[in-house]
Amino acid sequence: MRALGASSVVAVSTAAALALPLSAAQQAAAADGFVVSTGDGLSLRFDHSGRTTSVLDQGRRVSGAAAPLLALRRVGGGAELLPNRGLEQDRDHDGVPDRWRLTGGDARPVLVAGGHGGRRSVRVDLPRRGTSGTLRTTVAVTGGRYLRIGALVRSAGVTPSAPTTSTSGVTSPVAVRAVMYDGRRVLATRTASGYTGDAGWHRVAAGFRTPAGTTSVQVVAGLVGGAGRVWFDDLSLVPTFARSWSTGTASTHARDGGGVGVRTVLPGQGLAVAAAVTATDGAVHVHGVVSADSDHDVPVQVRVRVPVGGDGWWWGDTPRRERRVAGSATYSSLTRWNLQQASRYPMATVHDARTALTLALPLDQPRLTRFSYHAGLLTAELDLGISPASRFGRRAPFDLVLFRSGGAWGLRSAIGDYYRLFPAFFRRRSDPAREGGWFGRADLDAIGDHAADFGLGLGMVALGTGNDGGDTTWGTGYLPWDAERGIYATAYTHQWGYKHPNPDSPTVPAYGVELARLRAEAAVEPTDPAGVRGRDRALATLHTGARDLNGRLLYEVYRGYLQHFESLHPQDRLDWDEVSQTHQVQRAVDLAAATGQPLAAIHLDSVSGMRRWGAADDYDRGNWAQAAYPLTFSYDTGRVADRLAFGVAGRVARLSRWVHEHGMFLSANFNGSDARSATWFGAQGIDWFGIEQGLADKAAASNDRYTDVDSFALAKRVLAGTRPVSTIDARMGDGSLDGAAIRRRLQQNLFYGIFPGIGKTGRWTDEQRTAFAACTPLFDDLAVAGWRPVTLARSSDPQVWLERFGDPGSARWFLTLRNESGQDRVATVTLDRSAGVPASLVERVTSSALTPVGRTFTVPVPAGSTRLVQVSG
Repeated sequence: MRALGASSVVAVSTAAALALPLSAAQQAAAADGFVVSTGDGLSLRFDHSGRTTSVLDQGRRVSGAAAPLLALRRVGGGAELLPNRGLEQDRDHDGVPDRWRLTGGDARPVLVAGGHGGRRSVRVDLPRRGTSGTLRTTVAVTGGRYLRIGALVRSAGVTPSAPTTSTSGVTSPVAVRAVMYDGRRVLATRTASGYTGDAGWHRVAAGFRTPAGTTSVQVVAGLVGGAGRVWFDDLSLVPTFARSWSTGTASTHARDGGGVGVRTVLPGQGLAVAAAVTATDGAVHVHGVVSADSDHDVPVQVRVRVPVGGDGWWWGDTPRRERRVAGSATYSSLTRWNLQQASRYPMATVHDARTALTLALPLDQPRLTRFSYHAGLLTAELDLGISPASRFGRRAPFDLVLFRSGGAWGLRSAIGDYYRLFPAFFRRRSDPAREGGWFGRADLDAIGDHAADFGLGLGMVALGTGNDGGDTTWGTGYLPWDAERGIYATAYTHQWGYKHPNPDSPTVPAYGVELARLRAEAAVEPTDPAGVRGRDRALATLHTGARDLNGRLLYEVYRGYLQHFESLHPQDRLDWDEVSQTHQVQRAVDLAAATGQPLAAIHLDSVSGMRRWGAADDYDRGNWAQAAYPLTFSYDTGRVADRLAFGVAGRVARLSRWVHEHGMFLSANFNGSDARSATWFGAQGIDWFGIEQGLADKAAASNDRYTDVDSFALAKRVLAGTRPVSTIDARMGDGSLDGAAIRRRLQQNLFYGIFPGIGKTGRWTDEQRTAFAACTPLFDDLAVAGWRPVTLARSSDPQVWLERFGDPGSARWFLTLRNESGQDRVATVTLDRSAGVPASLVERVTSSALTPVGRTFTVPVPAGSTRLVQVSG
């Protein structure tokens, strides 16, 4: 398979992608259909109506019935589910809007004259903090539907104050709730929050999906845990999507220069999607463009389908887990934390014994995409937003690749071929011999002369930026220590938000007060560097801070700060991208240079996909103009928006290029769970991947309840490839773990080749140091060998897992075996023919020689332990 790096993907202009058939002669020449073929035997045949009629792998048909390549689905436009949503009708003149109820005693809402756009609204008065009566109605709704609740709200003197986001748990008492019922039982609740203090009419909205078994949704509006006066009007409950996908009017044509063009138009809707389908030696490329004939924003979903496989094939969930395809079931590996789901990997694979076929996104093209398999169709669905305010105008491009692999190793083979298709995304820039555990501000006295025992490789230091948001330079004292021991030093930065000091902490100031503070700080004429930093941060926040649906800056409470969410798209005025580069990155480089000590890397904290600020939507149209990637849409509002995770991905890509040009590399806390959407965004720009907890702690954390140790660790390992991955385990050295517990953690990391980093505390016993010292050479050997997705070995016991490091044919390579069960096990390992017959085998954890019998050998693996087999010969 020929390597294609990021720049090798064929670019197709909008005009080419949307071109009509070139000529009648060309169409006649393709009377029997159009064929696109790769150099390694993958062929797709298309008819004239935009359908893929067959897929062949090296002459073998691997598809069933023909299927349209492209389809579209509009967002919104569904019928309103709430009765009398404007609260205008009161035919019996009882002071209660028809088909609504007003509940409560002294704080019972009242129907009053005057509303947002009509004659009436409902007002709630609550003089003392508490919970008011409510405005409510109930409608019949079934399970499995995506819906949006909304309202127009006006506030007067509402307390306590709340920020404009609620990820920190500090929420507004102004609540419009959707309560989902199964008969009388509450299944789930979703809340849209209004502003506190004094605020004119503003929109509130929240999206949700009704759980299975839902029979009704009750819409409830009122004050919860607060005081003040609030008006509600124009309440809404609407479906998020059209009920069906449309293939519209489709056609296929030959493209000048090779490949085919497929186009689908939705008549009367002003929407079209076109794709140029081309081939290289290694893959079929689908270069798509969704276009809208409108000067308005258009949120839309696009679907790409390829008919492949069928019953008896296998769907790969992770490199470890796969499911046999049968019947009409739908197979997917979707994130579950976020309402707007995406696939956990930027690819999906189905396979049989001979062929694996993969549909994938290039890593440098972040899109919110769901891959699935159903009834012989391998599918990608993308959530896109089209806006004349974006740099892409009335279009939204996307790219997908389809490629083949051998079927024996399924998803694992596909991962290896993905690496070969896009080698630039997985280039290793650190020296494997110098890699090791990630640590930050460790107690050097506690480590003493034992630094080598702990296998430390990456020292994170503060050179102007601390993880508390303050300006701190304690890292200058660590640089000589790192340099003396050959440890890479990386300077901490946190570039996604402004930790604005909150003098009222823990009280949240009113929005007007916070805005006035920012404006005052932005107007200051600074007299020293600290003043310049403060002014620039405030000014950039006002210029390019992310804003909500009503135009307010987005921020949350974070310790003693108000954490402002920032757009990272470069603008023509002072922006957060420039402030981050100047006052964090360049300042760190300058401070290190002043000490005369080398700085190897820049570190990015919280590269976590759609988590907290990454999950927020930015509605500032000025910020959209320079967005590097197409927009998406919000499942809360149904409107086009820029997801801040896209800005994070863009910043990672730009900073990666900058550090590489300056002879450094980029490390990152790549901590987002595989269960959260967009956690792979930016992975192609990171050179050293960090996890800020122990593996077991991270997987068991309450905010990652949809993951487990293996799926989490494998996701990080797959995205990193051979690049280093390390935990930074605060429990290592805090006195809470004995030597046996530390050995268990070390062995869990060892299985995946993930370095064990240590926290800043340091109370080490001889037993604990000895545990590290015994494992450090093993981690070093695995790092030099490098992780490989295809194990080339199989275990006789499904409870004993395998991973491979290095390649047969080398002087030595390695297999790690893991028994996560609670029982001791003995596994017989059989090597693939391509791995050859080993001359010798050594189990390195226990320093035991193993006896091969041809290509097989037996390994005892105690409960909860890892074994490492060194293969020679």
